Amino acid sequence: MLRVVALSNLLAIVNFRPSAMLQREMQFKQLSIISLTNIIVQTSATITFALLGASYMSPAYAALVAGVAVTVLTQIFGRHHIGFRVSLAQWRPITTFGLQMMSVSGVAMITGKLSDLLLGRILGVAALGLYGRASNLSGIIFENLYGTVTRVVFVQLSKDYREGGDWRGTYLRSFAMITAFMWPFLIGLAILSRPVIFILYGAQWLPAALPLSALLVAQFFGVAFGMNWELFVLRGETGRQARYEVARLVLGVPIFVIGCLFSILAAALAKIVDALIGLVLYYPHVRRLAQLDRYAIPKVYRDSGILTVMAVLPALVTMIVYDWSPRTPLPVVAGSGSSASPCGSARSSSCGIRCTTRCSSCGGGFAKPARSSDARAARIAVGLAVPARRNSRSAWSRSQGR
Repeated sequence: MLRVVALSNLLAIVNFRPSAMLQREMQFKQLSIISLTNIIVQTSATITFALLGASYMSPAYAALVAGVAVTVLTQIFGRHHIGFRVSLAQWRPITTFGLQMMSVSGVAMITGKLSDLLLGRILGVAALGLYGRASNLSGIIFENLYGTVTRVVFVQLSKDYREGGDWRGTYLRSFAMITAFMWPFLIGLAILSRPVIFILYGAQWLPAALPLSALLVAQFFGVAFGMNWELFVLRGETGRQARYEVARLVLGVPIFVIGCLFSILAAALAKIVDALIGLVLYYPHVRRLAQLDRYAIPKVYRDSGILTVMAVLPALVTMIVYDWSPRTPLPVVAGSGSSASPCGSARSSSCGIRCTTRCSSCGGGFAKPARSSDARAARIAVGLAVPARRNSRSAWSRSQGR
């Protein structure tokens, strides 16, 4: 099985450059077709191999078939960027950038795996299963919503920086819209966690509902310092971010262990403390790197916070009326859940949808940042950062949940 999975990973090497350039050029239609094809082929192939008697090898064979399909499409859409010439040009800044990126994502992955091991050791395998269910669900939600949006924003931020080195308006506008969507969704889902778990997985998984709520609240605070990765990469300060991730590991894991000594819920609540540590560490640097004045981000917090309270109020009232029952009728859950989505609310960002870099909310009047040698290294490697960002973001979301 390992040999088959390894072949799938080899195909990713061939797709690396074309997919990175497609994302840099904002060719999201082609990228969406590739992603959709991957899902359809892998699902269909898994079922087909299982019916043919491939047993546990079915997912591995399906991954290989889907990898071939993705490779073909990637090479077609990105044919202008296909190249296999080996070069050592600019190898020093690229190597430095790559090692720093591996450090950031690696620390996040270590945090997640270490948390799993410690929780299983202290509370047992059954508790680990329940916590893992909550963690996986919160991670899937976060990655598919927040991760998808920020991949698009990162490309736009990169474009703005290459063309003028100024991204205040783009960052603040994007941050405002992300918090306006993610905050109500996360808190609304945290309130509805019991009926959601019951509907998705059944009554036997209900003990995972409260840990899920706690992990969603942790992600709520994580979004409060969101898109920090993008800013650190573009400003060439990934080394600094790696040190901060190590600090979160050193501070967060002992707190998680203390939570494990009590219960699964206490362990999940420890992730909220970890997210607050991240907020304290990253908030000053997010404001500095984005060149925002001291009131810009608090204004976003205020507006998105008000929207969140208004959006989740129907869900909260519903659960109180039904005494927090997991058997709350599905139409009622769906109705209160849709009210927690801000999609139907007319809202602009704190500085307006047509924000400019000179508006007061965006901190107009700042000077253009000096471009250090580290920043030049980041710009040399920014084409490589697009797919690397996906792995780093996935690792970060897993660490938030675990």
